[in-house]
Amino acid sequence: KTTNMIKRATHVIVSTVYLKEISINNGKNPEVICSPVETDRIHPITKHTDHVITIGWIGSPWTTVFLELIEKPLQELAQKYRFLFLSVGAKPEYKLSGVKHESRPWVFEDENAELGMMDIGIMPLPETDWTRMKGGYKILQYFSAGIPCVASPVGINKFIVRPGENGFLASGDEEWYSVLEKLINDPELRSRLGSNGRKDAINI
Repeated sequence: KTTNMIKRATHVIVSTVYLKEISINNGKNPEVICSPVETDRIHPITKHTDHVITIGWIGSPWTTVFLELIEKPLQELAQKYRFLFLSVGAKPEYKLSGVKHESRPWVFEDENAELGMMDIGIMPLPETDWTRMKGGYKILQYFSAGIPCVASPVGINKFIVRPGENGFLASGDEEWYSVLEKLINDPELRSRLGSNGRKDAINI
């Protein structure tokens, strides 16, 4: 279906280099434009003094399955650290045993408030043709909210996330655990990465 649309189109605009290659292979030279984020609508929010450090994920019911990639690291971290895992937009029945977890439905008007509760945003992805096509919008949402992101090194994620500057990339349980532990323990690092991410979201 996608290749048929590309072949029939007069001009093609895509959000990733991977989609650009597909377009070129189907006879088009597309323009690449990253997925835009409304940085005036999604912006940093000051946390309350009694705020519990929160690792967050925002997505949709049909991408909830990707959370399986980080369940074990979160469960292991919960045995050592006090934090909240907030999922926004996941399947209503999604549960994560052994972790203090709060699930909220995605509501457009509440999006900035939900992101504002998070201290660390995550984007776990498996390596598939479909995930390599994704535009990294979730990462840019976290950045716009001024929070660092930990993402799987899949597709455009490898180009948006600059490890140690605006977030981190992680593969496998050990890397996810190590990077999340580092961010949990270092509020100054979270602040610096979040500030850099905010600038990237505005300038991208």
